[in-house]
Amino acid sequence: MIDAEDGTVLQLAGRLAADSVAELGRVCREVDWPLRLDLSELTYADDTGLAAIRELVARGAELERVPPFVALLLERREP
Repeated sequence: MIDAEDGTVLQLAGRLAADSVAELGRVCREVDWPLRLDLSELTYADDTGLAAIRELVARGAELERVPPFVALLLERREP
């Protein structure tokens, strides 16, 4: 996580699954907004993780460095 004058950059790495979404939510509530999510190191997200990312984007977070596979998952219709 990088705090900047213009908000926070949060890098997600590895897998984002149901068991880690609560922690992501907690961190996102505690940081300064605007929030930018760097997804360059994210290798997988389950439906719950994808929903969490979509929710953060709906609240104003911006996505950066999204891997093609993750972009395809995010573009897919929600279940």
